[in-house]
Amino acid sequence: MRVDAGGYPVYGAGGELRRASGYLHEGPSVLFGRKGTLDRPILVRGRFWALDTMFYTVLGPRIDPRFLHYCATAMPLGACRTGTAVPSMTREDLAALVIPLPPRPRQRAIADHLDGETARIDALIARHRQLIALLRERRHSLIWTTTRCGSDARRRPRDALADGPGAILPHWTTDRLGRLVAIRTGTSSTAVEVESGGYPVYGSGGEFRRASAYLHDGPSVLFGRKGTIDRPLLVSGRFWTADTMFYTIPGDRIDPRYLWYYAQSMPYGFSSTDAALPSVTKSDLASHRMPVPPIDVQRRLAAHLDARTSRIDTLIAKAEQLVALAHERRHALITAAVTGRIDADPAA
Repeated sequence: MRVDAGGYPVYGAGGELRRASGYLHEGPSVLFGRKGTLDRPILVRGRFWALDTMFYTVLGPRIDPRFLHYCATAMPLGACRTGTAVPSMTREDLAALVIPLPPRPRQRAIADHLDGETARIDALIARHRQLIALLRERRHSLIWTTTRCGSDARRRPRDALADGPGAILPHWTTDRLGRLVAIRTGTSSTAVEVESGGYPVYGSGGEFRRASAYLHDGPSVLFGRKGTIDRPLLVSGRFWTADTMFYTIPGDRIDPRYLWYYAQSMPYGFSSTDAALPSVTKSDLASHRMPVPPIDVQRRLAAHLDARTSRIDTLIAKAEQLVALAHERRHALITAAVTGRIDADPAA
């Protein structure tokens, strides 16, 4: 039934996933998540297939499909989730939700108004997301060039790692990460977790609980072992790490901040296994070769990156705040329009 080209779209909670040679229904229809992502209803037209993680709707004559989609966007669908490990919603809970139902001509007028207003908001969000992507790219490039050749030039130099940093700066050497730091595997914190513990417990997303004991007294750079493997953390003081992480004990040839910056642009694909859950082995991490400038140079480069990346991070944070505010504005506008709190029909 699955086809590589042509056919009909197959929808899951994230949108169109693949194509199929057959179809379940011919739209328009509004699709609701049944398992997994519940709060992203999808408006579809034409013939389509929906996975078993979705509900699809067969619309009656009293409801405009665009109006229903806007109502669904404003619905508190998260409140309908069951208590299972994977968020899910029953057909009965979905059917019990109450929506406003003005006359169909007014529904179309409200949908027309929201089409124009949300398009402007969506364009604003897209511009800010593009800015965020450019800033992150700039940050990555800055870190890449600074930690590899002591420069933050806008143009990436020729492959410094292939020729060795010594090809650019003769006083730099390279060495395996396992010769610069001791790499240790974290362990489950279940036995030491307490709500008001004195020590942070770190996973790939950062601190996520507290513990009454600690594994190591930093500073240390933490590497993801399973799951999110490309977000190294720099920590100081006493801490615990989950078994999804490696923690490092730096030697006297490596500055922890310099290592942390370098780790942010490491090619993690070099040691990612083929498992469904991305993972990195200790041996592959230890065998990775990296540039090692003199320790005083490492510290100067880290201080330079502190100043430069903090400005970029401030711009990213402001852009992300604007995106969040735009999403809030979009949701509030839709809610007000479909519930009649604002007059979205000029002809009314």
